Amino acid sequence: MDGQAFVPDLYAIPWFLTMFSHVFPIKKIFHLWDKLLVYDSSLPLFIAVAIMIRLKRQLMTFSFNDCILSFSDMPDIDVDDIVTQSTVLHRDTPPSCSYRVHQPDFADTSLLAIHKEDIDLQARRMERLPIISLSDVCRLNRIKSSTFIGNFTGEEFEIVDDIESLATIERLLIVDCRDEADFKTGTLPGAINLPSKTSFEDPTSEVPISTLRPSLSSIKLISARGSRIIVVAGKDTRDGQAFAERLLSLGYPKLTILHGGFNLLSSLGATLELPDLREDS
Repeated sequence: MDGQAFVPDLYAIPWFLTMFSHVFPIKKIFHLWDKLLVYDSSLPLFIAVAIMIRLKRQLMTFSFNDCILSFSDMPDIDVDDIVTQSTVLHRDTPPSCSYRVHQPDFADTSLLAIHKEDIDLQARRMERLPIISLSDVCRLNRIKSSTFIGNFTGEEFEIVDDIESLATIERLLIVDCRDEADFKTGTLPGAINLPSKTSFEDPTSEVPISTLRPSLSSIKLISARGSRIIVVAGKDTRDGQAFAERLLSLGYPKLTILHGGFNLLSSLGATLELPDLREDS
């Protein structure tokens, strides 16, 4: 759809301005509005994503004009399915991945969170993958900040044990895409190393795309495909983004990019964990 210049500005603004009464008839929308009152302010984003997922097959075959006509006269969509899918997306998505500058109820104010001054709106418009905060990585992987930040932040991350949070815990794999030499000096707990420069095979006439080179780390990544959130951590956000987009081209879902990368950790005076190199031997 981006290739056809059919951008969200052309169809999504009325969705949010009218809280989807522009999309659904009033007799069907009360169930959706009930959820909007119960959940936080990020739920409308997930409702919009659920609608797009529901229409994906049709839209991928449409021309620009077909898309315009389709959104002018929306096809019949099961609201209950949209509500169910949007709440599942909300549950499984780390909060920082849907962070917005004017979000009133974003509770994470730690130094490892994403803050509004970190967000370049023009850059955000070009992003193809979400950014995850170090704070969320610590929370979801049950890492206490003191294990590698010490007392620098003066903060600890609460270990959340409610059922909804447990749905995402143990589903996060950190991929350190820095060079092996940097990886050996220290990384995040549990991370695997897939260096950007050496982890992909060059395209050939038989295989015209870059594929992952066989290694123990690439096997772990392949095993996690589709079942775990993959956090790509580079030297900085842009470094991680370049690697993650190569994985995206290979069809990997649930990709995120670590906000600030290891440069941010370095600026916080972090003491990183030495990797167990025996696992990669």
